Amino acid sequence: MAGKITISIRDLPNLGKIVKKKAEKLLVQGNPLGPILRGQAVERVRKSGDTTHTYPDLWAKKIPGHRREHGLPLWDKGHMVAALHSETTTRSNGVTVTLLDGKGYGVYHQHGFTAWNGAIVPQRKIYNMPPENLEELANAVVDAISDMR
Repeated sequence: MAGKITISIRDLPNLGKIVKKKAEKLLVQGNPLGPILRGQAVERVRKSGDTTHTYPDLWAKKIPGHRREHGLPLWDKGHMVAALHSETTTRSNGVTVTLLDGKGYGVYHQHGFTAWNGAIVPQRKIYNMPPENLEELANAVVDAISDMR
């Protein structure tokens, strides 16, 4: 014979706050989202885009024999990609995970720009969030909370 006890969330008024606080602490201290966010950006650069944005061809491909003719946009020497990193902080309304570009020029490519010599550099989104990336991050949050003790 088994007994059944039902406890409503209304019977535990502070549970939501406790779970939220523990989840925030876990997401900040363990930083499970930062490496995922960085990995998504690196993959985006490696593939020259994602499902919502494709990078335009490298300008050097239009100049036969140019030394960068076979290069990939934002990838050639890998300095910018190597400098991508994340920072996780708590705020009053939750957790913020920020992807940072340690070289400083990734943000220019995010929107496109005109170079000092007048060349127009097209937009190449590094900080993008297509649906599949959002789903991966959401699953990581669920996994982190599920593993909470």
